[in-house]
Amino acid sequence: MAKSNFGKNNFDRLEAAGLVSVEGDDGQVKKEKLQARIKGLRELAEKFVRIEAGVAEAYLMEKPQQLKRLSAVLTAVKKLQASGLPIGAKQHVATCINELVSIREGIYSSANAVDKKTLTMMAATEARKQILALAVSSENRVERLVADSSSTSDLEDFFKNASDVILKHADKANQLQAIKDKAFVIVRLPIVPADGKFSSEKLAKVGFDAESLGGYPVLNNQMVIGINPRHLLGEHSGEVKGEKAAKAIRDEAERLLKKLSKTTKTNLHFVSSKAYSYKGGTWFWLMTDRDIDLLAKISPGSHVAIQRWGFAFN
Repeated sequence: MAKSNFGKNNFDRLEAAGLVSVEGDDGQVKKEKLQARIKGLRELAEKFVRIEAGVAEAYLMEKPQQLKRLSAVLTAVKKLQASGLPIGAKQHVATCINELVSIREGIYSSANAVDKKTLTMMAATEARKQILALAVSSENRVERLVADSSSTSDLEDFFKNASDVILKHADKANQLQAIKDKAFVIVRLPIVPADGKFSSEKLAKVGFDAESLGGYPVLNNQMVIGINPRHLLGEHSGEVKGEKAAKAIRDEAERLLKKLSKTTKTNLHFVSSKAYSYKGGTWFWLMTDRDIDLLAKISPGSHVAIQRWGFAFN
């Protein structure tokens, strides 16, 4: 299948995940590419374990040695970032770098010995979990479909579906452009819950407008609120980082959620505790009481806990 006009980045992401075919590839080649991606993600997660341990060991060192250790680890992680990383993993390595810089600056500026908590890489630990989630999702959602396909025709239908769905929704990305000039934007878009907990069949069965994107479910006509961080935090928004910036954005999203609920006389809720960054905005996924209850019916433990999601066109 030739690369279509939905964009090279989109095609590369799908190709890396095994969701689009490359002309001349047979099913076995596609499966091997997918297995290589999973292997790369799991190896990266193991490197994160060593990074976290190397930083934690600095607790027993004197300040000069601590700074030296942090600088050495930071250099190694920057080299890792510059190497070939699986699609979707680069942002997690960047998170690790930011946290290492923050820890090193904290040690440098502190007159007292730092405690063990300061040297605990909480953000990196969460990033490692997300990398493993990418691997598990690929294993559960893609490898099974490729491995179970009985013929080249089945595979081509599967791969074509993935690109067709993205092409169909590509124009909806234009609705997000308004975030550049506004404090916030409220729109309805197709969303992909990517935790591997749902199928398009189960979602459709309980009443959602759902379709499949190469094995991943797509929920159509979903409400999202986008926050413009620059508008919210002002001209010095680049100086407001980390938890402080995240809290300010979350607080604004909650304010808008309450206002929207009051205006529409409908109880609205965040579907995921995780926001999604796209087109310069920070996006939050909303559902009504009724839809949250429907989603809970087919969720593990009858509890909605979606950690990974995105739009069906990026």
